[in-house]
Amino acid sequence: MENKQIIDINLKKAIKESAPNRYYEAVQKILLDIKNSKVKNSNYLGVFNVFKNVKKSDYEKIQEISSELLSDGIEYLVIIATQAIINQIKALADLHFDLRKENESIKLVYVNENFNSLEVAKLLIKLQNKKFAINVISQTGECLETLIMFRELKNLLYKELGKAGASKYIYVTTNNNYGRLFNDAKINQYTHLTILDNTVERFLSYSPAILLPIACIGINIEKYLSGAHKANEFFLNAPLEKNSAVLYAITRKILHDNNFIFENICYFEQNQESLAKLWQMLFSETISSMNNRIYIETCLGGVDNKTLASNYTNTPFKCFDTCLKFQEPIMDCKISQNNENETDGLNYLSNLTYNNLCNLVMETFIENHVNVYKIPNIQIMIDNYNDSTLGWIMSFLHHSSILFAYLNEQNPFERKPLESYNFNLAKNFKELLGGKKND
Repeated sequence: MENKQIIDINLKKAIKESAPNRYYEAVQKILLDIKNSKVKNSNYLGVFNVFKNVKKSDYEKIQEISSELLSDGIEYLVIIATQAIINQIKALADLHFDLRKENESIKLVYVNENFNSLEVAKLLIKLQNKKFAINVISQTGECLETLIMFRELKNLLYKELGKAGASKYIYVTTNNNYGRLFNDAKINQYTHLTILDNTVERFLSYSPAILLPIACIGINIEKYLSGAHKANEFFLNAPLEKNSAVLYAITRKILHDNNFIFENICYFEQNQESLAKLWQMLFSETISSMNNRIYIETCLGGVDNKTLASNYTNTPFKCFDTCLKFQEPIMDCKISQNNENETDGLNYLSNLTYNNLCNLVMETFIENHVNVYKIPNIQIMIDNYNDSTLGWIMSFLHHSSILFAYLNEQNPFERKPLESYNFNLAKNFKELLGGKKND
């Protein structure tokens, strides 16, 4: 088991130090039931076994594809998928930055379920005469929006390269035996990567659905998966009082039981916005009951708390903040000194860096919300932006969101609202095409 916890938590401004103690017995039982596959929908617990989310042949194929696309001079990898999948890719991609390879790496272009005609036209114009590849992703292979956008972009690639040439740059990530997307890949002999049936779309972080895109932008997927594996071992086995994922789930439970039903995920660097959105998705979608729900918003600290101040401080709901802090910045810049005709009176700041200022904004934000508005504050402290740490982040989110659901006797893998929407959308498409709505 990993000795050092890469993600830590500070609860001093949220709850009493002894408050989690009465939940430890219940948590210990849940963790034991997870290990023994005795919880609800245990067939979806593949998310806790990192290396069983991708076949060995697919892992090797992903490494080959990412190298080939780079050597072939591909400029864009177009990701066609639901927003649930895109959120997972984008959170990791936005946290990854390598200045040395910025001009060499492949750029990711995201295409979700939105049928906005202007955006479709802008995308087609952007990709004209560009070297691009397509990665279409769907666990069921039946998402209509994904299939329609794949059809559109596939035709554009065919026009550019011909069917035979285009097929080399089309990658289909779906299940291994059913659905329109699977059949299309089989008939046209597109490269196929398998999404296994051991989890649901919002927990695909260790599957080819996520691994291929992040490998293409330079994330070392071996380090990423290794970090996630070490984190899983830690969060399942570490003493509860030192386990940040457990403590976060318990603290949310304590606050919710005291009628705090609004959570504000606060980030202080813009590259963390997608992580905050993924955070919001996972903790929202793992709870289906209105009685157990915490409503979640995201906030860029130092910016949104000014433009939307009343939203965060004068609400009819009791709310709490969860603040994200990366201890080591990707890079830092020293504040410049103006030696000639200095008139702004700010030269005293020239011994500081912009990271110093960012930390000061965060401290002021927390101080203001806690002391003035009596808003409880949870701080999540993440060591760095390393590829292995990205795996820790995903593991933390999986463990804490799933544990919070089980603490509230909820099924974290519930999919009924999504399934009903997809069913109704398919019926309406049939009606649009002249068929009967209930055919």
